[in-house]
Order: sequence, then C-alpha cells, then structure tokens
Amino acid sequence: MASFTKSNGTWKVIGLASEMHTGQMEVFKKDGTVKITRISRVSKPFVAKFGDHKGDKVCFGDIDHHKPAATYPGTDMEIYCGYPCPVTNRKCCAANGPCHDCI
Repeated sequence: MASFTKSNGTWKVIGLASEMHTGQMEVFKKDGTVKITRISRVSKPFVAKFGDHKGDKVCFGDIDHHKPAATYPGTDMEIYCGYPCPVTNRKCCAANGPCHDCI
C-alpha cells in the first residue's frame, strides 16, 4: 500500500519495496481515496524508522510532474497523458486516442 509523504520539502510516494515500481501506481491518500500517480524513479530500499511502514523495507518514489496522469472517463484506468505523441505529434487525449508513450 503506497501513500504520499513529504521528504525534504518535496511530495513523494512511499511504499513497500516489493510493490514500488516506475510508471503508474495506485496511491492511497489520507482521506482513504486512491489516486493514480505516475512514478518516474524509485529509491534504493531502506528500513522505515517511523510511520505506517515502521520496520518494513520501503522505497521512495519520485512523482513525475512532467507527464501528468489523466483518467479514462468512467474508470480509474489512466491512459491519456495530454502531451503530443512523439510519432504522430497529435495530442494524447480522449478525442485523438493514446499516444505511443501511453500504449
């Protein structure tokens, strides 16, 4: 179960080392809702000394703000990034479909 945390003034994702990966992840917010978040980099595992994961091997995940997450209408599935496709140069959106980066 990954969640948001602030580390050195920057919002990051923290989760069990066995579950953390780059790309899209479901991240739990304090209010209990889930947000689909794009992770650009995962830190080396370490043992948490406090919080919900105390004593567990965890990793930090850097949130990718350059390619914001979007959701497919009516579902929680994230597929449209909103940026121009590197192949067709068309905007990745519901009207044009997903770009080659999102496929």
